[in-house]
Amino acid sequence: MRRAGIAMVEAVMAIAVVGGLAVAAMSLVSSVAVERRVSNERSFGQLLARQLAEEIAVLPLDAAIDAGAIDSALPARTLYDDVTDYDGYTRSPPRMRDGTAVPGADGWTRSVEVTEVAPGNPEGAEVADTDVYRVRVTAEFNGRVAGEMVFYRSESGDEATR
Repeated sequence: MRRAGIAMVEAVMAIAVVGGLAVAAMSLVSSVAVERRVSNERSFGQLLARQLAEEIAVLPLDAAIDAGAIDSALPARTLYDDVTDYDGYTRSPPRMRDGTAVPGADGWTRSVEVTEVAPGNPEGAEVADTDVYRVRVTAEFNGRVAGEMVFYRSESGDEATR
């Protein structure tokens, strides 16, 4: 004789299946949220790096009159009059050229490295007296590189960006 209703084993199995599906769904939602956050960080990092790279790219490679050592702790970069002045520049949180804060950039750091390189090997190590410079602008968020712009300049004014 069969009883009406469901057995305890059936109920436990149904709960386990539903629980497994719920865990899988929550995991998927969590990974989508993480991927969205990382994507937003990369986009903002590229924006920060591009903004500073464009600021640097319009300046002459080396000004005829050197203003001397510039204190990178100053809030504004108005004294930076050539590309080489930016070498070693680091600022957290990032600021615009006039010293105003970049909105939404708390926790971010921008840095610049200007390196003289060999024309035949621009990705190589530093080389002296070539008049070809690699300018690397990096934007980091919480210690992770989220954006980077690299361009090359020479005394003749040629520029290439990657």
